[in-house]
Amino acid sequence: MKKLLLFVIMITATVILPISLIAQASHEDVIYLKSGTVVRGTIIELIPNQSVKIQTKDNLTFGFSFDVIDKIIKESGTENTPKESTQKPSNAPQNPDSSKSNNPDNKPTSFGQAFYEDVVYLKNGSIIHGIIIEQIPNQSIKIKTADKNVFVFKIEEIEKISKEEITPPPRENTAIQVIPSSQSESAKSNQHTKNFFWGINASLGISSLFPDDNLYCQELASGMNQESGYSGFSFSSKPRIGFSGGFIFESRLYHSLFFQTDLEFNMKGAVAKGNGYYKGSPVSIVATIRLNYINVPIYAKYYFFSKGSPSQNPSIFNLFLLAGPDLNFAVSREDKLVVKANGDSDTQTQSDNDYQQIDLTIDVGGGFEFFKFLDLNFRYSFGVLNILKNPSDYNNMKLKNSTYSIGLGVNF
Repeated sequence: MKKLLLFVIMITATVILPISLIAQASHEDVIYLKSGTVVRGTIIELIPNQSVKIQTKDNLTFGFSFDVIDKIIKESGTENTPKESTQKPSNAPQNPDSSKSNNPDNKPTSFGQAFYEDVVYLKNGSIIHGIIIEQIPNQSIKIKTADKNVFVFKIEEIEKISKEEITPPPRENTAIQVIPSSQSESAKSNQHTKNFFWGINASLGISSLFPDDNLYCQELASGMNQESGYSGFSFSSKPRIGFSGGFIFESRLYHSLFFQTDLEFNMKGAVAKGNGYYKGSPVSIVATIRLNYINVPIYAKYYFFSKGSPSQNPSIFNLFLLAGPDLNFAVSREDKLVVKANGDSDTQTQSDNDYQQIDLTIDVGGGFEFFKFLDLNFRYSFGVLNILKNPSDYNNMKLKNSTYSIGLGVNF
Protein backbone atom coordinates (compact mmCIF):
# COMPACT_ATOMS: atom_id res chain seq x y z
CA MET A 1 0.00 0.00 0.00
CA LYS A 2 2.85 2.41 0.89
CA LYS A 3 4.60 1.65 -2.39
CA LEU A 4 1.42 2.42 -4.35
CA LEU A 5 0.94 5.72 -2.46
CA LEU A 6 4.57 6.70 -3.07
CA PHE A 7 4.21 5.89 -6.78
CA VAL A 8 1.06 8.05 -7.06
CA ILE A 9 2.81 10.98 -5.33
CA MET A 10 5.82 10.73 -7.66
CA ILE A 11 3.66 10.59 -10.79
CA THR A 12 1.52 13.49 -9.55
CA ALA A 13 4.58 15.62 -8.85
CA THR A 14 6.06 14.77 -12.23
CA VAL A 15 2.88 15.93 -14.00
CA ILE A 16 1.94 18.95 -11.87
CA LEU A 17 5.37 20.61 -11.56
CA PRO A 18 5.90 21.21 -15.31
CA ILE A 19 2.31 22.42 -15.64
CA SER A 20 2.73 24.84 -12.75
CA LEU A 21 5.94 26.19 -14.30
CA ILE A 22 4.16 26.70 -17.62
CA ALA A 23 1.24 28.38 -15.88
CA GLN A 24 3.70 30.93 -14.45
CA ALA A 25 4.84 31.93 -17.91
CA SER A 26 4.73 35.64 -18.60
CA HIS A 27 5.91 38.08 -21.24
CA GLU A 28 8.60 40.71 -20.97
CA ASP A 29 10.07 43.39 -23.22
CA VAL A 30 13.60 42.74 -24.45
CA ILE A 31 15.82 45.48 -25.93
CA TYR A 32 18.77 44.34 -28.01
CA LEU A 33 21.41 47.05 -28.33
CA LYS A 34 23.82 47.24 -31.25
CA SER A 35 26.65 46.76 -28.80
CA GLY A 36 25.32 43.31 -27.89
CA THR A 37 23.79 44.32 -24.56
CA VAL A 38 20.38 42.82 -23.80
CA VAL A 39 18.06 44.52 -21.30
CA ARG A 40 14.87 42.82 -20.07
CA GLY A 41 11.94 44.40 -18.28
CA THR A 42 8.86 46.47 -19.06
CA ILE A 43 8.88 49.36 -21.53
CA ILE A 44 7.19 52.26 -19.77
CA GLU A 45 7.65 54.89 -22.48
CA LEU A 46 8.46 54.86 -26.18
CA ILE A 47 8.77 57.90 -28.44
CA PRO A 48 9.00 56.82 -32.11
CA ASN A 49 12.32 57.66 -33.79
CA GLN A 50 13.66 59.15 -30.56
CA SER A 51 13.94 57.08 -27.39
CA VAL A 52 12.64 54.24 -25.28
CA LYS A 53 12.51 53.87 -21.48
CA ILE A 54 12.49 50.40 -19.86
CA GLN A 55 12.11 49.37 -16.21
CA THR A 56 13.69 46.13 -15.03
CA LYS A 57 12.34 43.73 -12.43
CA ASP A 58 14.70 45.37 -9.93
CA ASN A 59 12.89 48.69 -10.45
CA LEU A 60 15.86 50.23 -12.29
CA THR A 61 14.92 52.49 -15.20
CA PHE A 62 17.12 52.85 -18.31
CA GLY A 63 16.68 55.15 -21.27
CA PHE A 64 18.09 54.48 -24.75
CA SER A 65 18.03 56.51 -27.93
CA PHE A 66 16.91 54.72 -31.08
CA ASP A 67 20.31 55.00 -32.77
CA VAL A 68 21.86 52.53 -30.26
CA ILE A 69 19.01 49.97 -30.48
CA ASP A 70 19.16 46.97 -32.77
CA LYS A 71 15.65 45.63 -32.08
CA ILE A 72 12.90 45.41 -29.46
CA ILE A 73 10.81 42.27 -29.09
CA LYS A 74 8.34 40.64 -26.69
CA GLU A 75 9.57 37.34 -25.23
CA SER A 76 8.01 34.81 -22.90
CA GLY A 77 9.71 33.91 -19.66
CA THR A 78 8.99 32.25 -16.31
CA GLU A 79 9.02 33.40 -12.76
CA ASN A 80 11.80 30.88 -12.10
CA THR A 81 14.12 32.40 -14.71
CA PRO A 82 17.24 33.90 -13.09
CA LYS A 83 16.98 37.66 -12.68
CA GLU A 84 18.84 39.99 -15.02
CA SER A 85 21.85 41.78 -13.71
CA THR A 86 21.00 44.86 -11.71
CA GLN A 87 24.03 46.72 -13.09
CA LYS A 88 23.51 49.29 -15.73
CA PRO A 89 24.84 48.23 -19.17
CA SER A 90 28.26 49.71 -19.79
CA ASN A 91 27.26 51.43 -23.01
CA ALA A 92 23.85 52.66 -21.84
CA PRO A 93 23.50 56.44 -21.90
CA GLN A 94 23.26 58.29 -18.61
CA ASN A 95 19.69 58.65 -17.48
CA PRO A 96 18.54 60.62 -14.47
CA ASP A 97 15.91 58.00 -13.78
CA SER A 98 18.37 55.11 -13.61
CA SER A 99 19.20 55.58 -9.96
CA LYS A 100 15.67 55.69 -8.64
CA SER A 101 12.37 53.87 -8.99
CA ASN A 102 9.62 55.09 -11.22
CA ASN A 103 7.53 55.25 -8.06
CA PRO A 104 7.55 58.84 -6.69
CA ASP A 105 7.30 57.52 -3.10
CA ASN A 106 10.36 55.32 -3.64
CA LYS A 107 8.29 52.28 -2.67
CA PRO A 108 9.23 49.06 -4.50
CA THR A 109 6.68 48.00 -7.17
CA SER A 110 6.36 44.35 -8.13
CA PHE A 111 5.43 43.80 -11.77
CA GLY A 112 4.12 40.41 -10.67
CA GLN A 113 1.35 42.22 -8.80
CA ALA A 114 0.45 44.71 -11.53
CA PHE A 115 -0.71 44.15 -15.09
CA TYR A 116 0.17 46.33 -18.03
CA GLU A 117 -0.72 46.60 -21.69
CA ASP A 118 0.88 48.40 -24.58
CA VAL A 119 -1.01 51.41 -25.90
CA VAL A 120 -0.21 52.82 -29.34
CA TYR A 121 -1.42 56.38 -30.02
CA LEU A 122 -1.66 57.10 -33.74
CA LYS A 123 -1.45 60.54 -35.28
CA ASN A 124 -4.95 60.12 -36.77
CA GLY A 125 -6.41 59.90 -33.26
CA SER A 126 -6.77 56.12 -33.07
CA ILE A 127 -5.68 54.32 -29.90
CA ILE A 128 -4.73 50.62 -30.06
CA HIS A 129 -4.50 48.50 -26.88
CA GLY A 130 -2.72 45.16 -26.76
CA ILE A 131 0.74 43.61 -26.62
CA ILE A 132 3.57 44.75 -28.93
CA ILE A 133 4.99 41.53 -30.31
CA GLU A 134 7.58 43.00 -32.67
CA GLN A 135 9.30 46.34 -33.07
CA ILE A 136 11.85 47.41 -35.65
CA PRO A 137 13.43 50.73 -34.64
CA ASN A 138 12.69 53.61 -37.02
CA GLN A 139 10.58 51.30 -39.19
CA SER A 140 7.48 49.62 -37.76
CA ILE A 141 5.76 47.92 -34.84
CA LYS A 142 3.42 44.94 -34.67
CA ILE A 143 0.74 44.85 -31.94
CA LYS A 144 -1.63 42.03 -30.99
CA THR A 145 -4.99 43.05 -29.48
CA ALA A 146 -7.11 41.23 -26.91
CA ASP A 147 -9.29 39.73 -29.64
CA LYS A 148 -6.13 38.29 -31.28
CA ASN A 149 -6.06 40.71 -34.20
CA VAL A 150 -2.57 41.76 -35.29
CA PHE A 151 -1.91 45.29 -36.60
CA VAL A 152 1.27 46.66 -38.17
CA PHE A 153 1.96 50.40 -38.16
CA LYS A 154 4.80 52.41 -39.65
CA ILE A 155 6.75 54.60 -37.26
CA GLU A 156 5.66 57.75 -39.10
CA GLU A 157 2.02 56.89 -38.32
CA ILE A 158 2.65 56.75 -34.57
CA GLU A 159 2.38 59.67 -32.14
CA LYS A 160 3.62 57.74 -29.10
CA ILE A 161 3.66 54.32 -27.42
CA SER A 162 3.16 53.83 -23.71
CA LYS A 163 2.77 51.09 -21.14
CA GLU A 164 -0.40 51.51 -19.07
CA GLU A 165 -1.63 49.62 -16.04
CA ILE A 166 -4.96 47.85 -16.37
CA THR A 167 -7.52 46.60 -13.85
CA PRO A 168 -8.95 44.09 -13.28
CA PRO A 169 -6.07 41.73 -14.14
CA PRO A 170 -6.49 39.78 -17.40
CA ARG A 171 -6.95 36.03 -17.40
CA GLU A 172 -4.24 35.74 -20.02
CA ASN A 173 -1.13 37.83 -20.52
CA THR A 174 -2.15 38.86 -24.02
CA ALA A 175 -5.91 39.18 -23.62
CA ILE A 176 -7.96 41.77 -21.76
CA GLN A 177 -11.64 41.15 -21.23
CA VAL A 178 -13.60 44.38 -21.22
CA ILE A 179 -17.36 44.54 -20.81
CA PRO A 180 -18.81 47.21 -23.13
CA SER A 181 -20.73 49.92 -21.33
CA SER A 182 -23.84 49.15 -23.38
CA GLN A 183 -23.81 45.56 -22.11
CA SER A 184 -23.26 46.61 -18.51
CA GLU A 185 -26.13 49.07 -18.71
CA SER A 186 -28.27 46.33 -20.26
CA ALA A 187 -27.37 43.98 -17.42
CA LYS A 188 -28.37 46.62 -14.89
CA SER A 189 -31.66 47.26 -16.62
CA ASN A 190 -32.43 43.55 -16.79
CA GLN A 191 -32.38 43.48 -13.00
CA HIS A 192 -35.38 45.81 -13.13
CA THR A 193 -37.21 44.15 -16.01
CA LYS A 194 -40.92 43.82 -15.28
CA ASN A 195 -42.31 40.34 -15.94
CA PHE A 196 -45.98 40.69 -15.00
CA PHE A 197 -48.61 43.16 -16.19
CA TRP A 198 -52.32 43.58 -15.70
CA GLY A 199 -54.82 46.00 -17.14
CA ILE A 200 -58.35 46.71 -18.28
CA ASN A 201 -59.74 46.51 -21.79
CA ALA A 202 -62.95 47.65 -23.51
CA SER A 203 -63.94 46.55 -27.01
CA LEU A 204 -66.58 47.09 -29.66
CA GLY A 205 -67.53 43.88 -31.46
CA ILE A 206 -69.41 42.86 -34.59
CA SER A 207 -70.84 39.37 -34.14
CA SER A 208 -72.59 36.95 -36.47
CA LEU A 209 -73.35 33.26 -36.85
CA PHE A 210 -71.94 30.97 -39.53
CA PRO A 211 -72.01 28.89 -41.69
CA ASP A 212 -75.79 28.27 -41.85
CA ASP A 213 -77.01 31.80 -41.07
CA ASN A 214 -78.91 31.97 -44.35
CA LEU A 215 -80.51 28.61 -43.66
CA TYR A 216 -81.57 29.92 -40.27
CA CYS A 217 -83.27 32.88 -41.96
CA GLN A 218 -85.04 30.56 -44.39
CA GLU A 219 -86.30 28.34 -41.56
CA LEU A 220 -87.52 31.41 -39.67
CA ALA A 221 -89.39 32.73 -42.72
CA SER A 222 -90.91 29.30 -43.40
CA GLY A 223 -92.16 29.07 -39.84
CA MET A 224 -93.72 32.55 -40.01
CA ASN A 225 -95.48 31.87 -43.30
CA GLN A 226 -97.03 28.71 -41.87
CA GLU A 227 -98.71 30.66 -39.10
CA SER A 228 -102.33 31.70 -39.63
CA GLY A 229 -102.64 35.19 -41.13
CA TYR A 230 -98.91 35.54 -41.91
CA SER A 231 -97.62 35.48 -45.47
CA GLY A 232 -94.84 36.67 -47.73
CA PHE A 233 -92.13 36.71 -45.07
CA SER A 234 -88.42 36.67 -45.90
CA PHE A 235 -85.45 37.28 -43.60
CA SER A 236 -81.80 38.30 -44.07
CA SER A 237 -78.92 37.84 -41.63
CA LYS A 238 -77.32 40.91 -40.04
CA PRO A 239 -74.52 41.26 -37.48
CA ARG A 240 -75.12 42.13 -33.87
CA ILE A 241 -73.18 45.09 -32.45
CA GLY A 242 -72.03 44.43 -28.92
CA PHE A 243 -69.56 45.51 -26.28
CA SER A 244 -67.05 43.64 -24.17
CA GLY A 245 -64.80 44.59 -21.30
CA GLY A 246 -62.81 43.21 -18.42
CA PHE A 247 -59.36 42.51 -17.06
CA ILE A 248 -56.15 41.47 -18.83
CA PHE A 249 -53.25 39.58 -17.24
CA GLU A 250 -49.83 39.09 -18.88
CA SER A 251 -46.81 37.12 -17.69
CA ARG A 252 -43.44 36.85 -19.44
CA LEU A 253 -42.50 33.42 -20.73
CA TYR A 254 -39.26 34.32 -22.48
CA HIS A 255 -37.92 37.73 -23.51
CA SER A 256 -40.64 39.11 -25.83
CA LEU A 257 -42.98 36.11 -25.55
CA PHE A 258 -45.82 36.42 -23.03
CA PHE A 259 -48.74 34.38 -21.72
CA GLN A 260 -52.02 36.34 -21.59
CA THR A 261 -55.37 35.50 -20.11
CA ASP A 262 -58.47 37.68 -19.76
CA LEU A 263 -61.61 37.77 -17.69
CA GLU A 264 -64.17 39.61 -19.84
CA PHE A 265 -67.87 40.03 -20.39
CA ASN A 266 -68.65 39.61 -24.10
CA MET A 267 -71.84 40.22 -26.11
CA LYS A 268 -72.30 37.90 -29.12
CA GLY A 269 -75.12 36.62 -31.32
CA ALA A 270 -76.78 37.66 -34.58
CA VAL A 271 -79.77 39.53 -36.00
CA ALA A 272 -82.36 38.43 -38.57
CA LYS A 273 -84.43 41.16 -40.21
CA GLY A 274 -87.60 40.29 -42.11
CA ASN A 275 -90.65 41.75 -43.80
CA GLY A 276 -94.04 40.23 -44.63
CA TYR A 277 -97.76 40.59 -44.15
CA TYR A 278 -100.24 39.86 -41.43
CA LYS A 279 -103.84 39.73 -42.77
CA GLY A 280 -102.76 41.96 -45.62
CA SER A 281 -101.02 44.60 -43.52
CA PRO A 282 -97.24 45.06 -43.87
CA VAL A 283 -95.21 43.85 -40.92
CA SER A 284 -91.48 44.17 -40.13
CA ILE A 285 -89.77 41.85 -37.66
CA VAL A 286 -86.32 42.03 -36.08
CA ALA A 287 -85.29 38.78 -34.37
CA THR A 288 -82.09 38.97 -32.29
CA ILE A 289 -80.22 36.03 -30.83
CA ARG A 290 -78.56 37.52 -27.72
CA LEU A 291 -75.74 35.39 -26.35
CA ASN A 292 -73.72 36.97 -23.52
CA TYR A 293 -70.60 35.25 -22.23
CA ILE A 294 -67.81 35.43 -19.69
CA ASN A 295 -64.64 34.80 -21.70
CA VAL A 296 -61.42 33.22 -20.40
CA PRO A 297 -58.89 33.07 -23.28
CA ILE A 298 -55.41 31.56 -23.17
CA TYR A 299 -53.13 33.49 -25.52
CA ALA A 300 -49.53 33.37 -26.61
CA LYS A 301 -48.54 36.99 -27.14
CA TYR A 302 -45.40 38.18 -28.91
CA TYR A 303 -43.99 41.72 -28.78
CA PHE A 304 -41.72 42.80 -31.61
CA PHE A 305 -39.77 45.00 -29.20
CA SER A 306 -38.76 44.10 -25.66
CA LYS A 307 -41.49 44.87 -23.13
CA GLY A 308 -40.82 45.90 -19.56
CA SER A 309 -37.17 47.02 -20.02
CA PRO A 310 -36.92 50.77 -20.77
CA SER A 311 -33.26 50.63 -21.89
CA GLN A 312 -34.01 47.92 -24.48
CA ASN A 313 -37.12 49.63 -25.83
CA PRO A 314 -36.70 53.39 -25.40
CA SER A 315 -39.35 54.18 -28.01
CA ILE A 316 -43.01 54.89 -27.21
CA PHE A 317 -44.28 52.39 -29.78
CA ASN A 318 -44.53 48.59 -29.76
CA LEU A 319 -46.22 46.01 -31.97
CA PHE A 320 -47.66 42.67 -30.85
CA LEU A 321 -49.45 39.57 -32.15
CA LEU A 322 -51.54 37.08 -30.18
CA ALA A 323 -53.38 33.81 -30.73
CA GLY A 324 -54.98 31.05 -28.70
CA PRO A 325 -58.17 29.26 -27.59
CA ASP A 326 -60.99 31.08 -25.80
CA LEU A 327 -63.49 29.48 -23.41
CA ASN A 328 -66.94 31.16 -23.40
CA PHE A 329 -69.33 30.57 -20.49
CA ALA A 330 -72.86 31.77 -21.27
CA VAL A 331 -74.45 33.98 -18.61
CA SER A 332 -77.60 34.68 -20.66
CA ARG A 333 -79.21 33.10 -23.76
CA GLU A 334 -82.18 35.03 -25.09
CA ASP A 335 -84.28 35.64 -28.17
CA LYS A 336 -85.50 39.18 -28.60
CA LEU A 337 -88.35 39.88 -31.06
CA VAL A 338 -89.37 43.36 -32.20
CA VAL A 339 -92.53 43.51 -34.35
CA LYS A 340 -93.71 46.68 -36.09
CA ALA A 341 -97.09 46.94 -37.83
CA ASN A 342 -99.53 49.79 -38.57
CA GLY A 343 -97.31 52.26 -36.75
CA ASP A 344 -97.25 50.21 -33.55
CA SER A 345 -94.28 48.35 -32.05
CA ASP A 346 -94.17 45.34 -29.77
CA THR A 347 -91.05 43.89 -28.10
CA GLN A 348 -90.76 40.47 -26.52
CA THR A 349 -87.78 38.76 -24.88
CA GLN A 350 -87.55 35.19 -23.70
CA SER A 351 -84.86 32.81 -22.52
CA ASP A 352 -83.86 30.13 -24.95
CA ASN A 353 -82.10 27.06 -23.67
CA ASP A 354 -81.71 25.66 -27.16
CA TYR A 355 -78.22 27.21 -27.16
CA GLN A 356 -75.15 25.63 -25.57
CA GLN A 357 -73.98 26.79 -22.13
CA ILE A 358 -70.28 26.60 -23.11
CA ASP A 359 -68.64 27.62 -26.37
CA LEU A 360 -65.05 27.34 -27.60
CA THR A 361 -63.49 29.73 -30.09
CA ILE A 362 -60.04 30.33 -31.57
CA ASP A 363 -58.85 33.92 -31.39
CA VAL A 364 -56.17 35.65 -33.44
CA GLY A 365 -55.20 39.27 -33.38
CA GLY A 366 -52.63 41.95 -32.80
CA GLY A 367 -52.24 45.56 -32.00
CA PHE A 368 -50.10 48.51 -31.07
CA GLU A 369 -48.82 49.61 -27.69
CA PHE A 370 -48.23 53.30 -27.05
CA PHE A 371 -46.34 54.97 -24.22
CA LYS A 372 -45.72 51.52 -22.68
CA PHE A 373 -49.17 51.35 -21.07
CA LEU A 374 -51.85 52.09 -23.70
CA ASP A 375 -52.70 49.57 -26.43
CA LEU A 376 -55.02 49.45 -29.40
CA ASN A 377 -55.95 45.85 -30.20
CA PHE A 378 -57.76 43.96 -32.94
CA ARG A 379 -59.14 40.41 -32.67
CA TYR A 380 -61.03 37.91 -34.75
CA SER A 381 -62.79 35.06 -32.98
CA PHE A 382 -64.28 32.09 -34.81
CA GLY A 383 -66.26 29.32 -33.16
CA VAL A 384 -65.28 25.67 -33.04
CA LEU A 385 -68.53 24.30 -31.57
CA ASN A 386 -72.13 24.42 -32.77
CA ILE A 387 -74.08 26.67 -30.39
CA LEU A 388 -77.28 24.65 -30.96
CA LYS A 389 -77.92 21.93 -28.38
CA ASN A 390 -80.04 19.80 -30.69
CA PRO A 391 -79.14 20.49 -34.33
CA SER A 392 -81.48 17.71 -35.45
CA ASP A 393 -84.42 19.89 -34.39
CA TYR A 394 -83.22 22.49 -36.88
CA ASN A 395 -82.54 20.30 -39.93
CA ASN A 396 -78.97 19.64 -38.66
CA MET A 397 -78.18 23.32 -38.87
CA LYS A 398 -74.72 24.53 -37.81
CA LEU A 399 -74.43 27.90 -36.11
CA LYS A 400 -71.06 29.03 -34.77
CA ASN A 401 -70.00 32.35 -33.28
CA SER A 402 -67.90 34.75 -35.31
CA THR A 403 -66.74 38.12 -33.94
CA TYR A 404 -64.54 40.99 -35.12
CA SER A 405 -63.57 43.44 -32.40
CA ILE A 406 -61.48 46.53 -31.81
CA GLY A 407 -60.46 47.44 -28.30
CA LEU A 408 -58.58 49.93 -26.17
CA GLY A 409 -56.62 48.74 -23.16
CA VAL A 410 -54.65 50.28 -20.30
CA ASN A 411 -51.81 48.29 -18.75
CA PHE A 412 -50.40 48.67 -15.24
